[in-house]
Amino acid sequence: MLKEVGIIVNPNSGTDARRLTSNAQFMDNIQKLRILKSIVMGLIGSGITQIEIMPDYLGIASNLVNDIKGNRVDISMIDIDPEGDLNDTKRAVEHFKKDNVSLIILLGGDGTLRAAAEQFADIPYLPVSTGTNNTIPYLVEGTVAGLASGYFVNYKLNEGLCNLNKIDVYINNDLTNIGLVEVSTTNYKFKGTGIIDLSMIIDSVVIFGKPTSIGVASIGKLIKQMDCNSKKFVYINFKGKNYKLKSVESPGVIKDIYINDYKIIDVGNKVKMEKSYFIEIDGERSISVDENDNVEVYVNPNGPKLLDINKIMEIVSERGLFKENL
Repeated sequence: MLKEVGIIVNPNSGTDARRLTSNAQFMDNIQKLRILKSIVMGLIGSGITQIEIMPDYLGIASNLVNDIKGNRVDISMIDIDPEGDLNDTKRAVEHFKKDNVSLIILLGGDGTLRAAAEQFADIPYLPVSTGTNNTIPYLVEGTVAGLASGYFVNYKLNEGLCNLNKIDVYINNDLTNIGLVEVSTTNYKFKGTGIIDLSMIIDSVVIFGKPTSIGVASIGKLIKQMDCNSKKFVYINFKGKNYKLKSVESPGVIKDIYINDYKIIDVGNKVKMEKSYFIEIDGERSISVDENDNVEVYVNPNGPKLLDINKIMEIVSERGLFKENL
């Protein structure tokens, strides 16, 4: 049976070690359930009748299904055994592809969206922030997110979509991973907690950065603002002290960062990165490399499609889709 909307909740988002090194908020699973319920009520209010959701090892999804049953919607959990890591997200996306869902709503951070995008599903995403740095996911009230999603699906408002770029990471000419915000080489020799001190970065390619971004994206956006449909990206080299920038490294942590140089480059180009030991992707140490490895990144214009909540609600208002003649 065709399902209209698929939902993924990352039970681990908003809980990493940055709560020990900064003022990052802790997003507990009770709060995630409340956001999730609000999203579903928004979906129901805009006419959605078919929803499926990824199960999780902490029971957020099962609690939702039990609470929502009999509320004018067919809501069910997909048949996968949760492992408690991002492989759950990847398997859920594959399941949603087979069921031809029209939209996938993600509760998590940049890493959750990246894991979903790695599956190359030609399905729009609506990422809702329950993570840490959250450069891309929306910090939005759940009911509004649900309403926008429902209007998008029911009225096929494809003009309310935007297209993200992505960074294809090649190590010795082999495609190994993707980034949706930035990819950096670092002086770290071990993965450790995975979190990043900006002073340890050697060079970066940044493709997404808004005025409100933090982390590496906060440096890129000081040079150029980049978001959906952007035609430019920024390369930054940190091996020198020609410029000093004030950056928000993480919640409550502001640092002066020194850079050697930067370039604004057209999307669709490849960049050779500096030699390093660990590659950082979207705010986390991700790939161990040898100092003799050749690391290149390609900024690919064919990234995932995102629902633009503000654009969707503008269309709804302009067309009067929220009202009925009596």
